[in-house]
Amino acid sequence: MKKLFVVLMLVLLVVSTTAFAGRPQFIEAGSVDTAPRGEDKAPKPMAMEQNKVAAREMVQARTQEMKGELKQVRERLQACKDNYEDECRTVRKEARVTAKKHVFAAANKARILLEKFKDRIAKSDTPDVEKAELLTELEQKIQRIKNAGETVEAADAETSNVAIKDALKNLKSNWKEVQEKVKLKLHENYMNRFRNVFGKLSDVDGKLKRQVAKFGESGIEISTEAFDKFSADAKAAHEEAKNLFERAKTAGTEDQKELLAQAREKMKESHAFLKQAREGLKNIVQQMKDLKRPTTQTE
Repeated sequence: MKKLFVVLMLVLLVVSTTAFAGRPQFIEAGSVDTAPRGEDKAPKPMAMEQNKVAAREMVQARTQEMKGELKQVRERLQACKDNYEDECRTVRKEARVTAKKHVFAAANKARILLEKFKDRIAKSDTPDVEKAELLTELEQKIQRIKNAGETVEAADAETSNVAIKDALKNLKSNWKEVQEKVKLKLHENYMNRFRNVFGKLSDVDGKLKRQVAKFGESGIEISTEAFDKFSADAKAAHEEAKNLFERAKTAGTEDQKELLAQAREKMKESHAFLKQAREGLKNIVQQMKDLKRPTTQTE
């Protein structure tokens, strides 16, 4: 009885660990746009954000439902303590079935997420040697998690609670270990991709200054103050985010979460400044076009 109760507590822990798992929360690098264009990109529809919120709420609802079901089973087990009548034998049997169902679902979810992580790492700019090592480790973790889930799924009346507990611990430890490592790697890749954006921004700034200088030679002053300010602010916010991320790499679990959260906020600030810099750049480009247009007509 006590062993089965411990198994249920482990099940609840595994379900909670994987329930809200997913890719690291940061702005998609592909959404950062700094190249000058004559027209705006189509804004992302509000429906996309609403869908994300709805999906999170659905996951939360399902998780609470699973926790509620496990809590009920646990309470029924407690009521059957030292009771071996047929009704309580049925309760114990149902408890094992419920545990198996939720653990197998959690293992499957973890495996699917790791497959997605694996695909993202494979497509990332991570150096080949490091990428190969990480992909090999991911494949090993995926297999171990799959094996743990299958062990619980195949458990029957003859399977000991110790065997189930070992499978649960194996599932939880493999998932937690690889999730933390992949999360840091994906954040690092994102930071590097964002750094490339600033390289492009620097190229754009050089070309812009040369064009502005040509207009200046003709006695036409064009201000780049807004573009310069927002570009500098974006770079400064990115540097702060980078420093926070470097500290997060060697921090403990709780400190790491806080530092990564702060880094994400700084990246959001940097992204917002980049958007404003882009608007300033577009205004300058349009101003140059308007100044050139009368000359073209005269010629």
